[in-house]
Amino acid sequence: LVATSLSHTCGKVPSNARELYFQEGDEIVITEAEHHSNIVPWQMVAERTGAVFKYVPACSITGGFDLDAFKELIGPNTKFVSVQ
Repeated sequence: LVATSLSHTCGKVPSNARELYFQEGDEIVITEAEHHSNIVPWQMVAERTGAVFKYVPACSITGGFDLDAFKELIGPNTKFVSVQ
């Protein structure tokens, strides 16, 4: 699944293919630097489907992300990753 943004949903995620793709235990991984319009819709998908929502922490000094953290958070149940 590839998505560039869900900001066109205005914070509301319709019951559609996004939700049909996820099952309980699937993982959604996003970064702490995501825009609010890309966080809330995925949180809603996770709540509705039982998917697990995970954040990759941002470095407070550089603003970058620890690639080792990505490696730890992304696994066989990861179905979606968002990086902006």
